[in-house]
Amino acid sequence: MVNGLTMHPTHTGETPPWIANGESPTLRGADQTAIGGLASAMEELRRLYLAGETEAALAVAESVRPAPVGTPWPLDTIPLVNMTAQQIMQLPLDPQSGFLLARIDGMTPLKTILDISAMPHESAMHRIEHLVHLGAVRMLVPRSDTPTLS
Repeated sequence: MVNGLTMHPTHTGETPPWIANGESPTLRGADQTAIGGLASAMEELRRLYLAGETEAALAVAESVRPAPVGTPWPLDTIPLVNMTAQQIMQLPLDPQSGFLLARIDGMTPLKTILDISAMPHESAMHRIEHLVHLGAVRMLVPRSDTPTLS
């Protein structure tokens, strides 16, 4: 506890319980084995962290990148806000999701929103998908048979 606040174990220098007991919070059993290289990188990260070599552990963490995710919508899709401001204020949004939501004006294509987000496209896309899942945003996907100006 610091200044009356309970701190997350990683902020106090304590070993988090999921590391202390050898568990991975996201990878289990056969899934961990199937991932192969990622699992060994995670083990190395864990070993370095437990040894107190946080800089080396961070270097390993930065070297492990998730596979790029596909965009579930064409990049010329137009996101539309689907809720009132009062409804949106009730949603559990992080600041980045709020930033993205503020860029959705019903005219700007998805590609532009991803480009101006100043965050990795995968991260921005994940947040936009979450906004769609919450019902805050819907996507206007252009029809493939719509004539285009050449």
